[in-house]
Amino acid sequence: MGQLEPGRREFDELLRLSESNISELLRMVNALLDVYKMEEGKLEAMPQVISLTALAERSSAQVAPEAIAKGITVVTALPGATSVFVDDGLIVRVLTNLLANAVKHTPSGGSVRIESLPDPSLEGSVIVRVRDTGPGIAAEDAPHIFDRFYQGQGRSRGGTGLGLAFCKLAVELHGGSITVTNPGQPGAIVQFTLPAADRIAARA
Repeated sequence: MGQLEPGRREFDELLRLSESNISELLRMVNALLDVYKMEEGKLEAMPQVISLTALAERSSAQVAPEAIAKGITVVTALPGATSVFVDDGLIVRVLTNLLANAVKHTPSGGSVRIESLPDPSLEGSVIVRVRDTGPGIAAEDAPHIFDRFYQGQGRSRGGTGLGLAFCKLAVELHGGSITVTNPGQPGAIVQFTLPAADRIAARA
């Protein structure tokens, strides 16, 4: 309408906001389609050995517009040598959904962190955690936030309830599990497991 020119500060802010909203809409549509495909057994994982850091970097790049718009720092703190045996497209989207959710519910100036460690309870598995500095996930919501269309009373309200449902199905498709490790506490920690590349090498 000619009311904003590229040289004005508001122009850049609107562009970032538009890009952020478009990214969120695309994730919602993709999650809706793939949740139904996975529930009907029509979506299969095509795993390969890949660096976990590479997956995290791809996911971080996708949420960068939202994080920058809110002044939130996204930190990747992963061991450089950690590799997993996964469908990279699916797991990038799992991480992207978790990061986007964390950014959405973290106050401006906060941070979101991705970290990993070997699973002490299951040899050949890797634990991946996404933690934020937001208000956390209510104890009554935590057991249900991965259910399709669930919207809790606190942090989860306002979404479609599809992104986290997709995460659960995609992780389970790889033989893993996903959970909130600190329900009712500030700074949500969402944790999931993936097959390590060395598990596949041991079978070969």
